Amino acid sequence: MPHAWLIKTLEDLCRYARMNQLTELSFHLEQAVLLARLEVENTATAGEEIPHS
Repeated sequence: MPHAWLIKTLEDLCRYARMNQLTELSFHLEQAVLLARLEVENTATAGEEIPHS
């Protein structure tokens, strides 16, 4: 899937923010992950997998 790297990167950034007590940033990154998944699902063609963690 062409957008899987984007979701993985956002998730990695979110983990980093949580580990370093960057509370507001981690919250917004979590929201960004959800938004990215939603947009990818809405634009995915049949048969493409959406990464979930």
